[in-house]
Amino acid sequence: MQNRNKTLNSFKMEHTENGTLVSFMIPQKQLDESQFLNEQQIKARACDIIGAFSPLLIASLERRMEACKEKLMKNLASAYTNEYGMQIFYKDGERTRAFNMPSFKAMEDCVKALKFSCFGEVIENRVWIDQIIKALMNDPANYQVHDDMGGFAYSQLVSLLTEIHFFEHE
Repeated sequence: MQNRNKTLNSFKMEHTENGTLVSFMIPQKQLDESQFLNEQQIKARACDIIGAFSPLLIASLERRMEACKEKLMKNLASAYTNEYGMQIFYKDGERTRAFNMPSFKAMEDCVKALKFSCFGEVIENRVWIDQIIKALMNDPANYQVHDDMGGFAYSQLVSLLTEIHFFEHE
């Protein structure tokens, strides 16, 4: 029973006039340096995460590609190409929509790499990572699957994608 009290007492909440102060104790543990992953192991783990979720990523990218094509075809009468190679069309009065050929090509190339299990190429290509993020975020609610896959949590996929998006490769 004494261990239970220690566990309960290690978490403390104190209400003050400025808010609530939460404190807790995390036990210190001496780490063996062999437990740390080297760069090659980190990349292998990232590839494993992408591989585990590749069916979900492929499906999401393909849905986004299809939606982009449908919107462009629906608004083809008002579409034009600007000096940067974008096909731009108007929709809903003043609201402008764009079909970006380089982004569409990036999605196609990413899907191909995922289908051929070239996961190392995926984690090295930040444009593909950005397209994956956009595809997952724009998926209709009924397609948003946040289940664990291949022994990895969906949150690990999200963490990996955002870390690659935000941090430069060195």
